[in-house]
Amino acid sequence: MDDDYEVGYGRPPKHTRFQKGRSGNPAGKKRPQEGPGQIFHRLLRENVTVTENGRKRTMAKLEVVLSQIINKAASGNEKNFKLFMEMMTRFPPEAVTMRLDRDDQEFLNQVVAAAKRLDDEY
Repeated sequence: MDDDYEVGYGRPPKHTRFQKGRSGNPAGKKRPQEGPGQIFHRLLRENVTVTENGRKRTMAKLEVVLSQIINKAASGNEKNFKLFMEMMTRFPPEAVTMRLDRDDQEFLNQVVAAAKRLDDEY
């Protein structure tokens, strides 16, 4: 080691510097806390085991809640029927979308193009 090493501003003593291979922040950055919305959606995605028609089935909690609302609406519960009708107007069945990967999308485009060609021929 250098005996003429001068300690000063920006030049700490060598024995107090960070050791090689050791982090200066061993605890690391703290993870952000979950907000109420994140907690709510995480809990809705949790799976539970439900007995339906004598058979056990695993479903997300959101699916269980919606299933119960629909079943109660079907049995004549007016409050749940109103809620069901509101959900039907907000989330119509036509709004359901499906994501395709690139290969499926290309195949679908080819099928549509072939159908158009056949349609033009006749």
